[in-house]
Amino acid sequence: MSGMIPCGRPPGSGIIPPVPWARTILHLDMDAFFASVEQRDNPSLKGKPLLIGHDGPRGVVSTASYEARPFGCHSAQPMAIAKRLCPQAIVLSVRGERYHEGSQQMFSILEEFSPVIEPLSIDEAFLDLTGTERALGAPEVVAERLRARIKSDLRPLAAPPEPLLLR
Repeated sequence: MSGMIPCGRPPGSGIIPPVPWARTILHLDMDAFFASVEQRDNPSLKGKPLLIGHDGPRGVVSTASYEARPFGCHSAQPMAIAKRLCPQAIVLSVRGERYHEGSQQMFSILEEFSPVIEPLSIDEAFLDLTGTERALGAPEVVAERLRARIKSDLRPLAAPPEPLLLR
């Protein structure tokens, strides 16, 4: 078997055999999800820096909108620090039930693209696209179609501004 690779093709043949256990997994993360729900529900907040979280002495930022991020605000940051960095930010309390409703809407869309979904959080999931290419198209095409569906159906509910991460 000298000079042969395990699949029986000679080295350097340029043909890479498919690996039967290879998976196609799409990672979806709805960044700034809570802030996007707030902006969807109250359009007057669109374009303004938002800090979602508890506004107490030991409060923490759950989500910082994209508009607050250039000032150095981010999630898991003490609210007092975020307010010092961005004093013009609007601080809103967490509305968990509302975010849960938005998450359910998002996950119902995901189910149309894959029967195998692994939720990681209220706004993040892995979708197993293995074996769906013939029916749905290439993974990159599926990612763009998914982004468009989320953007149109949940507008403006947190459609990520950058391409979905495909791993």
